[in-house]
Amino acid sequence: MRRSFTILMMASALSITGCEVVAVGVATPMIVQQKHVNLANASYAAADTLSQQTTKRFAKDRPLIVEDLQEIIDMNQKTIIANPKVGRIMSEQMRTRFVQLGYNVVDADSYHGTGAAAGRVSGTYEILNGVMNVALRMHDNQTMRTTGVYDYSLPVTYEIKKYMTGNANMFPPLF
Repeated sequence: MRRSFTILMMASALSITGCEVVAVGVATPMIVQQKHVNLANASYAAADTLSQQTTKRFAKDRPLIVEDLQEIIDMNQKTIIANPKVGRIMSEQMRTRFVQLGYNVVDADSYHGTGAAAGRVSGTYEILNGVMNVALRMHDNQTMRTTGVYDYSLPVTYEIKKYMTGNANMFPPLF
């Protein structure tokens, strides 16, 4: 009886949240631990996590800017490849998810509201030894406080390599 109840609860959690697993009411970003990571799902999970952290500290109707992620380039690499497309893709995916969650996402270049936008999501990523490390921060510009942080790592998969160069065959397979 207890085992069937546990299975029923886990099935309910999966059906309610879509792809995420719910443990004690907190979504765990299991997707970033899989070998075959879908970049959009990882970006959506990042936006979900930041939203969960800031729900009580940042009103969704206030203007929010999601900046393109900036790459940290390791100067010790033998071949340095700048990957600004990866940062733009991940940021665009997070913008889409924040809009789906009900946030008032505005474009940084065209925002002409009164003063600066109320909030800002910014971040960096670094690719080292076949792993992309991402660090995100959500800031409330009015209080000058960081309202949410989310750091995670992704394996550099075929999809990510393709965004990096347009040609995934330039890199040896990781898996």
